[in-house]
Order: sequence, then C-alpha cells, then structure tokens
Amino acid sequence: MDTRTVIAELRGLGKSQAAIAAECDLSQGAISHIETGRRKDVRASTHERLVAALEKAKAELAESDQGAA
Repeated sequence: MDTRTVIAELRGLGKSQAAIAAECDLSQGAISHIETGRRKDVRASTHERLVAALEKAKAELAESDQGAA
C-alpha cells in the first residue's frame, strides 16, 4: 500500500492531518504534502510510522465495535 493510500485510509477513519502528524511525529504540512502528492519521496521510516498508525486505528475501531456488541 502506498503512503498516500495509508493517509487516505486514516482520513477515512476520521483522523485529521494534525492528529496523524502528532501520532507519527511529523508536521501537519508534511502530511498535507504527502496527501496531495506534492511530496512523493517519502522515507521508509515515515511510511512505517503511518502504517503503524493505521493498524492502531483499525485495532481501536475493532475494539470499540466489540464493546458495542
């Protein structure tokens, strides 16, 4: 999955650029540039942090869905 798709999925889960940035120790501007395609050369470590944030968000969603059932 490419980095823009990871950010799109995080945004689809209701995460703001600022929230994503804070969780991944990036600037909001960096998230914006990646999301809009202005930054295409993303470091592997940045991609890995974003993937970890997505996995965490999905796990939290699954936990909240189980608690509601």
